[in-house]
Amino acid sequence: MDNYAKAKILKMLEDGKISSDDALRLIDAIDGEEPVRNSKQKYDVDYEFEADEIEIEAEKLEEEAEKLEAEAEILEEKLEDGYKNHFDDLEEKAQRIRDKAEEKRSESDEFREKAENFRQKAEELSAEISDKINEKLEGLNFGDFFNFGFDMRESVKREREFNVASNHQITIKNRNGNIKVSKTDKEAYAIFMIKSKRDADDVMKDIVISNDGNLMIDMQFRNGDEIYTRTRVDLELFLPELKYGDMIFKTTNGLVEAADLEANDVNVSSTNGRISVSDIKADQIIAYTTNGKVLSDRNKCKVLNITSTNGSVKANGNECTEMTLGTTNGSISNTESTAKRIFMRTTNGSVKSFRNSSDVHEAITSNAGITFSEFLPLGEKASIQLKTSNGSIKVENRDDVRIDFIASVGKNQKVKGDFKDYHAKGKEHVGSLKKGYDSQKKMVIDLKTSMGNVDFV
Repeated sequence: MDNYAKAKILKMLEDGKISSDDALRLIDAIDGEEPVRNSKQKYDVDYEFEADEIEIEAEKLEEEAEKLEAEAEILEEKLEDGYKNHFDDLEEKAQRIRDKAEEKRSESDEFREKAENFRQKAEELSAEISDKINEKLEGLNFGDFFNFGFDMRESVKREREFNVASNHQITIKNRNGNIKVSKTDKEAYAIFMIKSKRDADDVMKDIVISNDGNLMIDMQFRNGDEIYTRTRVDLELFLPELKYGDMIFKTTNGLVEAADLEANDVNVSSTNGRISVSDIKADQIIAYTTNGKVLSDRNKCKVLNITSTNGSVKANGNECTEMTLGTTNGSISNTESTAKRIFMRTTNGSVKSFRNSSDVHEAITSNAGITFSEFLPLGEKASIQLKTSNGSIKVENRDDVRIDFIASVGKNQKVKGDFKDYHAKGKEHVGSLKKGYDSQKKMVIDLKTSMGNVDFV
């Protein structure tokens, strides 16, 4: 009877109705040991509660690091304003601002390191929970009462092999966990890392897998036990170097990484997590997250659409026909990318474009500055629009590109540069730069800002 009672207690723990600390105290009571009113006196700490608290603290530190990085960007933008409005004491103020920005970034790095240490400590505490419970299970035989799995120290690993071929569609859907997809020189296979209060084999049975013609892995547990909705499954899928049909990778709470793939269309999304797409060849690549950064590196496609709601967007070395980079609360940075049309838009964040090449380029924000540096038109002429409401615009030109511009600035704001031709009437400033004036390649820039200056370098 004692074993049955203990099994019921462990079932309550498995279902989340009691804490691990409560389960240990109840088992002690069944064994005739005197329960301790304050369990912390016996087990030092409520491990499970503290592990949760540590994870929450780690997340807060990550958020603080993000805020500090944003403050560093604002400080650097103030530095640009310093160049324009306070020339006399420029060097001293500039150095102070640089030091402050570096201090913020160093502090940010420290927070990230602390967050990682906290997460490691949480894992160690979870291990101690497992050890305590396993001590209580030693020598007990529950028969067919329940099927338990209490190893919380690390994920349980399961592998599966698949048959895939050219033009197969690949679909992965997850609820709680990461998705990583990359290339292999072997046959297709997947590694499932399962963190569950149940046996990993039972979890695997409830994952929907279809490998008939196409490959589909669904880890959303729509039809399974309610406990599965809380199960975390991290998936790594390795695919041979083939050209596939459409690819869909979707999760709710976790990151998505896709690299070294070739397909028709690639659609990657998350609700709470970072997204990274790199070295992908496709007709169309779409990557979207609500809360997290999005990274796009060295992709080749006709259409590249990279967006976030609360997070920065960074692109580097992409070759596309049309490229759209967008976010609402975050900065956008694009470097050494090529596309006929490039659109970069955010609301609360800076926009930075370095050494990119296109025929049409838009960089738009509301509450930050824009940096546009060393741009090269794809053809002989490119049309550029740079627009912000509360921020300055800085344009750094190449020697081999001519710039003709129309700039609109607010009252008491300035347009500065070394001009070949120039005239101003009211808010409208029209001119050409001396630098690159005789060049064959040309860009026409329309610049607008209400609360900032325009500076040609």
